Amino acid sequence: MTNPTPADAMLTSAEVMEQLGIKKTAFYKLLNSGELKATDVSAAGRKRRIGEPGRRRTLRIPQSQVDAFKARNAITA
Repeated sequence: MTNPTPADAMLTSAEVMEQLGIKKTAFYKLLNSGELKATDVSAAGRKRRIGEPGRRRTLRIPQSQVDAFKARNAITA
C-alpha cells in the first residue's frame, strides 16, 4: 500500500465512494479488508457532553491510497 505524503490530499469517505463509483457498504468492506487505509481525524480526546450522542468517526483517506487501489484494480472511474 502507498504511504501518504505530506502534500497528499485527504479525501472524505463520500469523495472516495464517488471516485470509485461504489456505495457505503462496499467502501467499508474495502476498509475492513485493508485494501484502503483510512485515518481517523475525530476529536478522540474530547469528552462528550451530557445528552450528546456517541462518538462518530471522521475518516480521511489519502488520494494516493485511492489512486493505488484504482491502478491495482484497473478502475478508470
